[in-house]
Amino acid sequence: MICCRSRADSSAREPSRDQDRDMSATNGIDQFLVAPRNAASTGDLAAFEQAMQSVPGAAILQRAGKAGQPRLVVALPAASASRLREQFGATLIIEPNAPLKPF
Repeated sequence: MICCRSRADSSAREPSRDQDRDMSATNGIDQFLVAPRNAASTGDLAAFEQAMQSVPGAAILQRAGKAGQPRLVVALPAASASRLREQFGATLIIEPNAPLKPF
């Protein structure tokens, strides 16, 4: 006989989406998608990576994209993201990323 857990059982063991958002807000780290605005600004992505090294808590979570269209998914503190957006916003797209999670 196959038995299934009830929704109440699973919620006791796994954090809800609201709890995930609360934990993210608590530690102040958010995910951002970073990509060049055009092919000419691809080199600025390397400069962005260098600038990230001086940010405590910053990390590259994923490298993706095609050969001529690289992009990064990064974890950054919100205050640092604003500073980096001011510095690189003319050449790079730096937008919040909504990570997908399985149900």
